[in-house]
Amino acid sequence: MAALTCLLLMTGCYRQDVMTMEIEISQMRHAECSRIIINALQNVEGIKYVDPDMELRILTVTYDSRTLALKNIEYIIAEAGFTANDWEAEMSKRMRLPSQCQ
Repeated sequence: MAALTCLLLMTGCYRQDVMTMEIEISQMRHAECSRIIINALQNVEGIKYVDPDMELRILTVTYDSRTLALKNIEYIIAEAGFTANDWEAEMSKRMRLPSQCQ
């Protein structure tokens, strides 16, 4: 019985914690803006799905929280030049964006 309990506990340790969160990106007003953000996130380990909503200016991100934290995703978006929730993009990075995304 103890061996079975250990086995069940170990199995739980290896499951993925997939989370879906919304990130507010006020600059995401154009398809080009969402393309830049998606390109910045596409090769990040742990990102499962990205869905931009330009009308609401919200990016829905599904990710493995054991690999990546929400703050990491916000930081990557800020490094691309966009303000993401509480992460402000540096002005120099923001100025490199197309005019419709600034």
